[in-house]
Amino acid sequence: MCDIVYVMYKKRIANFAPGNSFLLCFTDPCNSLDCLNNGSCIVNLNGTAECDCVPGFKGVTCDIGTVRYN
Repeated sequence: MCDIVYVMYKKRIANFAPGNSFLLCFTDPCNSLDCLNNGSCIVNLNGTAECDCVPGFKGVTCDIGTVRYN
């Protein structure tokens, strides 16, 4: 899936003169990661997706329970 963003520059950037506009297409990294057990997908500083797991779960997709029973 591609999200479309309309961009208009006020200054010259690369080959785009001031006032030019274009459409920018990007893909949300979280589209390809399903976090389980109420985990939330976040995009880290490297631009890749990772799951932020709720307490009691861990793993790449929050699929491993960590609760210990006595």
